[in-house]
Amino acid sequence: MGSCDNQTVCSYQYLLNNLTVSGLPGPDVRPVKDWRKPTTVNIDFNLYTVIKFDTGLQSLTTLIWFYMTWNNEYISWDPKDFCGIEKMYILGDMLWKPDLYIYDLTEFTNETLKTLYYTIKSNGQTSYSSPLRIVSNCHMAISKFPFDTQSCQLEFGPYYHTVQDITMIPSVNSSQKYLMAKDIYVTRGEWFLDDITVQNFTDASNYSRVTYNIIIRRAPVAYVINLIIPSFFLVLLDVASMFMRTDTTVKLGFKLGIVMGFSVVLVILNNMIPNSDSIPILGIFCAMCMGIMVVSNVACLATLYMETRETHHEVPPWVKFWVLKYLARALCFHLESTDANLVTVVKVEQTVEDGTRTKRKAELQDRSKCFSKEEAVTLEVKLLKGLLAEVLKIHQHVISYKSKNDAKSEWQLAALHKMLIHFVSVLLSISLLGTCYSQNDCSYNSLLQYLNFTNLPGPNVRPVKDWTKPNIVYVDMFLYTVISLDMVLQTLTSLIWLDMTWYNEFISWNPDDFCGIHRIYVTDKTFWKPDILISELTNDDGKAPLIIYNTLESDGKITDSTPMRVISNCYMDMYKFPFDTQTCFLTFGSNVHPVQDIIILPKNNSTQVSQNAKDIFYNKGDWALDQITVVSQTMQYEGAQYSQVTYKITLKRASVIYVINLIMPLCFMVFLDFASMFMHLESGERLDFKINAVFGFFVLLLIFNNITPNSDSEPMLGTFCIVSMAIMVFSLFNCIIMLYIHSLSETNKHLPPWVKIWIMKHLARVLCFRPLKSLDEDLATAVEADTNTKNRKRADKKLETQDKRKPTQGKENVTQEVKVLKGLLWEVMKIHQKLVLSNNNDDGKSEWQFVVHVVDRLVLIIYVIILIIIFAVVILAWTN
Repeated sequence: MGSCDNQTVCSYQYLLNNLTVSGLPGPDVRPVKDWRKPTTVNIDFNLYTVIKFDTGLQSLTTLIWFYMTWNNEYISWDPKDFCGIEKMYILGDMLWKPDLYIYDLTEFTNETLKTLYYTIKSNGQTSYSSPLRIVSNCHMAISKFPFDTQSCQLEFGPYYHTVQDITMIPSVNSSQKYLMAKDIYVTRGEWFLDDITVQNFTDASNYSRVTYNIIIRRAPVAYVINLIIPSFFLVLLDVASMFMRTDTTVKLGFKLGIVMGFSVVLVILNNMIPNSDSIPILGIFCAMCMGIMVVSNVACLATLYMETRETHHEVPPWVKFWVLKYLARALCFHLESTDANLVTVVKVEQTVEDGTRTKRKAELQDRSKCFSKEEAVTLEVKLLKGLLAEVLKIHQHVISYKSKNDAKSEWQLAALHKMLIHFVSVLLSISLLGTCYSQNDCSYNSLLQYLNFTNLPGPNVRPVKDWTKPNIVYVDMFLYTVISLDMVLQTLTSLIWLDMTWYNEFISWNPDDFCGIHRIYVTDKTFWKPDILISELTNDDGKAPLIIYNTLESDGKITDSTPMRVISNCYMDMYKFPFDTQTCFLTFGSNVHPVQDIIILPKNNSTQVSQNAKDIFYNKGDWALDQITVVSQTMQYEGAQYSQVTYKITLKRASVIYVINLIMPLCFMVFLDFASMFMHLESGERLDFKINAVFGFFVLLLIFNNITPNSDSEPMLGTFCIVSMAIMVFSLFNCIIMLYIHSLSETNKHLPPWVKIWIMKHLARVLCFRPLKSLDEDLATAVEADTNTKNRKRADKKLETQDKRKPTQGKENVTQEVKVLKGLLWEVMKIHQKLVLSNNNDDGKSEWQFVVHVVDRLVLIIYVIILIIIFAVVILAWTN
């Protein structure tokens, strides 16, 4: 052991002994010589990251680095008397500290990451700094959700001491505070730091306060893709359903399915926003859309009810007056006159024989009355019919994949390995001591009495004889397993073994004097130990096993080996999810000691660290260890340099479970929707099939949203889902429009000219359709047939006139066979006329159907092109 010499005055222990002898007040007394003088406390904090923002509880969880400085009037020394020592670090329980309290704190836990050391300077200035995990209240303004900016406050002040005792002052102003926080703030994906303002004041109860106003901005990309876009898709689908046929129940089922899907969106939105007296604009939009959808469903039910009454009851007079007359005119409906219909029917039957003309005319009049009544009812119903859709059930299978193991068993396993190593070392020590068993100095107690720990520097003093000499601390980390990697909170929970090694210059012995004892195990509170913290640490849950022993060797080497359960920040790059590789960092450094006091170096290089970690790494199946690299660096903060060692952990995701449970169902839904393009269009089967596929895809999209974090960037798989859902909705729109066009062929027999030119002529030729027979040729044929019919009628009328002039001669010449042939000729002419009219109607329908098939093939080609492009882009992104 070293004895007192000239270097003694250069040690921290000598300075501490002098301060203690001079009567230093303890932690119970405010360190002022005049009690009427208040203690000025300068405070500051740096916002490291926003861990979580609970919109339901309206609470903000942050990780901050807190600093406060005050003056202790009982501490002072001349650095010249102690080899130039201007500051030293001592345990906090020796000195008084302000009773600061965070007034916005809402959760009191043991997860605060406290440091043990205070910094004291020769002029009495005392400083304390510590990382804090804070759960505070934050009232949210959600009117602009998800494009909102939130303002949260952290108010610091003493709990007991009034302004006459403690005066709070911020260390920097608002502009400096924002610049400092912006440099160290770590964005976890969803929240960005916009500004930090600070102000100090004295409240009504005469307490000094310092308030920090933190302004953070939400990243809206994930909400736009996973919430707003699906909502708009559902609204557009409901609008498109207005063009569906109203004479079946398909529209009602379709609209009910959309309402159910929109209800799921409202439930998701309700889980995201807090229960408050204000409603976001997005919520008002969803509520209004939901109301319009419900009204349209009620109208659809009402039209179906009137549809069942049209053959049993007449239309009430007030309906005829207000609906058929005024409302129809306001909506630009054209009601055909029943007299015009009657004239049309009479003109068609002008070829009836003269002998039966009176009887046929009476029948036509009766038919015209019935026809006019049915036509009026049909027109009335057309004004009141709603939209139909087929009732669908959304089967929402929420796939949750959790990987939880008992933390206690993991620690027991880890402790078992370490205790086995210690047990082997003890056996080796016992075997070496066997040769000296008969000697009196072979016990550990004899060695402890020789060392006399009471005369050695305790845990308050850095163990160097010359304060200008820094302590070199070697660190080594073994990654045992990855417990979980939370993609939403972006936190890594890992189990590591941390070894720290440093030297105590006041400890040494000769092993030969003590039967070969090279090392002993002492409690960790016996000597000084480095204040090593993990910069990325976000939560100390207290689940680490308590190891109270350190290894002390004969040359003064002290080794602290501790298993740790670490919950650290890990920014995730989800672009290649689920074939992604994540990189997380664990940075070990001192909280208060600069590089002049502690130099931290890695014990092993990157190759050795990776190999050691792979030898003991326990793969739980979800994450595989790729490599670990280590680098030593120096961080500069507020003019001081701090030594750090950073371990870069690269993990590779096991993607099998996501391929089976997410990617394959998504691809199956897309291919099923693509296959539905080959189904029969005129019936409603394709529409039913496609709406089922869209809703199933929507459920998978919600599952994907629960897996991925809310960030400013979207995974390539998310882009694939949005593009696929957009093309599915587009094809669904096409199906509805094609059904609407098909219904037009029954009421409107003539195509618009631009449709004939651009679709039937040009687009059909591009899509390799065979052209239909020219409409002009069909019209010429019909006109020629009508001309021949008229000529024959004129000839017949001329013959009848001649017969009337010569009745006697006609009776003699006209035989029975001629009358039969004449009647047969009339019937053949009527059949020919009806066939011509039927052919014209069929030609009109065939033209509409031709347009439907041309447009449907165009959509199919666009569908194929987009699918090929998006699949190629996703595969290239995953493979590169």
